[in-house]
Amino acid sequence: GLFMEAFHIVVVAHPLEHSSLKFEGCCETVQASSTSEFRRCTAHFLHGTLNLRYFAEAPIRQASPSELRRASGAYEDDPQLSMPLFAPAKIFTTADSTTPFYSIGLQVPVNVSSVDKADEIVASAEKGEPQVYKIFAPRPLPEEELDNWFNRSPGTAVQVVDWYAYPQYTVPQSFQPFVLDQDGVYYINAIEQVASAMEMSLIGARNVANLIEDRV
Repeated sequence: GLFMEAFHIVVVAHPLEHSSLKFEGCCETVQASSTSEFRRCTAHFLHGTLNLRYFAEAPIRQASPSELRRASGAYEDDPQLSMPLFAPAKIFTTADSTTPFYSIGLQVPVNVSSVDKADEIVASAEKGEPQVYKIFAPRPLPEEELDNWFNRSPGTAVQVVDWYAYPQYTVPQSFQPFVLDQDGVYYINAIEQVASAMEMSLIGARNVANLIEDRV
């Protein structure tokens, strides 16, 4: 039969978009949630250096014929003038970009115990010395494509983690509240409608704990 029990406070710790929970006699303001799609995010890890010439020449490859004529003279006179002064630690793309990756980022090992050690790794990468980089992309990238962007260290392999990592956010969108019912029903996963990560889940849980503390 139906099991019923009374509680002073209830905490919902499960995304309602993927839940079969039904509320009866409470949470009347809870909006109907549709199942959100998740964005595919393929992470590639490799050891090497950024191919700065590829990124320096990218604006020239993408230029219109008239822009190319204006820029090519100076570039042909001294291609080094178009080279960055240092290797960037991060490269980002925009939402409407046709670039085959989302981002490129220098990786600092998790066992680095001080800011000074981390700064040494960043400085080493900026000087063009081999380090570990992470490339986020919407699909697994062939090594030939990665080799356009990097000079990989000899004998090293590319490690790939392919997963559906984040909800597909759209604008505008409506959000569920942290307080589903003023009689004491709380929703930890409300924060994941804005940004989804393990760290965000911890923030959501702490926020609900603070709300309950204020209540009691």
